[in-house]
Amino acid sequence: SSPVERSVQEVETVTDENRMICDPYPRLLVARDTVNQGAAAVLMSVEAARRLGVPEEKWVYLHGHSDLIEQPLLERVDLGASPAA
Repeated sequence: SSPVERSVQEVETVTDENRMICDPYPRLLVARDTVNQGAAAVLMSVEAARRLGVPEEKWVYLHGHSDLIEQPLLERVDLGASPAA
């Protein structure tokens, strides 16, 4: 957790201390190398969840997914465009 608590207003408002890094993100909304923002999801069947004692109120049903392979940035003809877009 951050050693400094900030309000939503503070984080989203552009100021000298919270300058615009990349539209539409000011500095305080951009991930930092020194911040652990990892996450994980475990997929399993309903049967496995019941067997392992996962409470039903914690269940989330997967309704779809997608996958794509991006062309490496430096190999693109136009660095500002993605062929997958």
